[in-house]
Amino acid sequence: MKKILLLLLGFIISWTLISGIFSQVEVELVINAIANANFFLIFLALIFYLTALITRSERWHLLLKKEFAQTRQRVFRVVVIGYVMNWLFPIKIGEVARPVLLAGHKKEMVPLAAGTVIVERVMDGAVLSILFLLGTTSSLDIIYEEFGSKGLWIPLAIIMFVVILFLASVYLRRYMESKDSRLSRVTFFVPKVKNNLDSFFRGLTIWKHQTFFLGSAVLTFLSWFLEAMSYWLVGLSLGIDMNILQFFLVLWAATFGFIIPNAGAGLGTFEFFTGGMLVILGLDNSTATACALLLHGLILFPLIILAIPSVIYERDKIDKVKSLLNI
Repeated sequence: MKKILLLLLGFIISWTLISGIFSQVEVELVINAIANANFFLIFLALIFYLTALITRSERWHLLLKKEFAQTRQRVFRVVVIGYVMNWLFPIKIGEVARPVLLAGHKKEMVPLAAGTVIVERVMDGAVLSILFLLGTTSSLDIIYEEFGSKGLWIPLAIIMFVVILFLASVYLRRYMESKDSRLSRVTFFVPKVKNNLDSFFRGLTIWKHQTFFLGSAVLTFLSWFLEAMSYWLVGLSLGIDMNILQFFLVLWAATFGFIIPNAGAGLGTFEFFTGGMLVILGLDNSTATACALLLHGLILFPLIILAIPSVIYERDKIDKVKSLLNI
């Protein structure tokens, strides 16, 4: 029943946003803009996007390296499948599926992998906030007029939260490793619970290993910068005269568009938030919609193609994930 309600909610939101988008644009202009785009630049954008995807896969591989070593090829396949699952369902179920899929028969490693996924998302939030603030330097008056002061203090608050979380995790790791840990005394009579908690906190506090954490932080920034470059190249292919800093803002809006419940694949929500940010930055509705559609295709189609061999390789473990998540 919950799945049906979520799908219905996603469909309503997507349909509402799609109807609103196309009621404000001239469809013929959108089609002409896409048909006349510079497809060489779109090809370059595809290269940048795929490089960003590989970089994210390398980041997870690095975070796991100390506690749960896996081959780069397998980590990449799991990342691709997880991302596709995020888009197929109205909620981010891929983030839950990834640890289960990666662990396979080693059930005891699921909590640890889940902890590293949370670390990934925390780093993503911090880097996206930094890029957003960098983007505002080129359009500060527009952003302040549109979002007010919260357009600045919210990303700053996210960055501060991540810094505090980093410092707290170092202390938490030491606390968990203490023989006299209160948690250890409370859960000693339930070994399975204690083991799962220990595994989860090992993943969540993985940044105690500074070398791996700093490397993954650099890879996080690089991956989002490469994706922003791919967005910028798509914009250039349409003749959009905006700098890379402004496309940091577009990237932020597009990422937010995938979080909102939708009918699947970010349909409607991605176009609404991405096109909306382009319009805020001064673009007309038709060109903004054309750019949003091209960006959506840039993200979806390569991953769908990559997902096919990935699913074939991981089909046995995927069945296990489906049974555990009841999907």
